[in-house]
Amino acid sequence: MSEVQIIGHRGARSLLPENTIPGFQKALDLGADMIEIDVQVTSDGVAVVVHDTVLTGALCRRDGLWLPDPGIPVSSATWAELAKLDVGMARPEGPVAKSFPDQQPLPSAQIPRLSEVLAFLALQATPVLLEIKRDVTDLNALPVSRCVEAILAQIDTTSKEAADLIVQSFDWEVLAEVQRRWPSARIAALSSERGTPRTVYEGSPWLGRWADAVCRDGVAPILTENGWSTWSAAHQDLDYDIINRAHHAGLQVFAWTVSDAARARSLVTQGVDGLITDDPERISLRCLTDSP
Repeated sequence: MSEVQIIGHRGARSLLPENTIPGFQKALDLGADMIEIDVQVTSDGVAVVVHDTVLTGALCRRDGLWLPDPGIPVSSATWAELAKLDVGMARPEGPVAKSFPDQQPLPSAQIPRLSEVLAFLALQATPVLLEIKRDVTDLNALPVSRCVEAILAQIDTTSKEAADLIVQSFDWEVLAEVQRRWPSARIAALSSERGTPRTVYEGSPWLGRWADAVCRDGVAPILTENGWSTWSAAHQDLDYDIINRAHHAGLQVFAWTVSDAARARSLVTQGVDGLITDDPERISLRCLTDSP
């Protein structure tokens, strides 16, 4: 049990707004072993820590007003434009507020730059699971090379902190580009066959050149062939046999996104290596060792 890593998904999203430095600190205070962050690149090349590729009034305000539809695509906005947004509170009665009723507001919280977040987590000596967000279905998405270049420019790949950093993405072409530019990078492939978004199917643009092979042979062999060390799988796709086969292939397996304690205990019993959770207070090693 002690080897299972509790990974704060976007920080401690159940209690504080996601992808904020106070939220990351809260997750660490609750015992998270690793912090998962989401990274995108603005139109002027700034790497920022934010999840949604299109920012809407569900989470964002400008000048005290909730953003109107259709929202702001991160990849077409400048850093100066994003810096004016308040992301410190979910819109009341909106989907995020309903999903996380105990989330406390952080007045005037801003979207942080990747450089700020990495500096903060380095001071905490905290391993980082860095997800590069890129919507392959968006025709206006930044090119893979430009996206990866801007993000890796913020990472000292020779540092101790870089050795404790894992890069993951649903877009496997992004992972290949990271590996090309940073051959020693630790890479995790995100996948989802029964979760959301669904990425494992014939011709999937998320899996790129590997889609047919994955549908034929499964995820684990492809990751091993590519030298990618970790499989970040939708928890619905995992069971004992699948996890065991991944381990035999030399992979570690993270499950996302796990908020139910009973499901977490089941996954731990089946051998999962990490639990990515919105609620590191409920999904803690102490709670997982308690009787249900």
